Amino acid sequence: SFRQEEVELRGHAMEARVYAEDPAAGFAPSSGRITAYREPSGPFTRVDSGYYEGAEVPIYYDPLIMKVICWGSTREEARRRLIAALEETVIEGVKTNLAFLHLILNDPAFASGDYNTRIVEERGLAERAASYSHRRLKLPRRRVEKKPAAPGVDAWRVASRMGL
Repeated sequence: SFRQEEVELRGHAMEARVYAEDPAAGFAPSSGRITAYREPSGPFTRVDSGYYEGAEVPIYYDPLIMKVICWGSTREEARRRLIAALEETVIEGVKTNLAFLHLILNDPAFASGDYNTRIVEERGLAERAASYSHRRLKLPRRRVEKKPAAPGVDAWRVASRMGL
């Protein structure tokens, strides 16, 4: 174990939670089958998820698809890495909050760090997100190359990946 004085703070980390939800419908959950799925990758990027292409997002549970965490030596570097990671992300078949996250991360008040917990309401981000899509934001919508399903990929393998 560590003593408090042994703990050193180095850099910044930012997390975005990607949900199957519809900003145009007041962020109502969006259930259904994920028809295309690609997680971001790269240095200083971590993804926690339990979904894959072909998985069903049920109506009975929290619609969290993934958490994307990026680290940088500065807050700005962490923010830029998170933007890049979300731009790499492909999720099709259900509606997501990816465009909304993109709007927040690129908002000047958020980028400068001059905001409070009412940023979404004060900056009208929810209303703007309702009318945006990946295409309008010019986010790359790279189609995931269709490959045959990997043998042995089932709920048990996914659960073991998550450490369950």
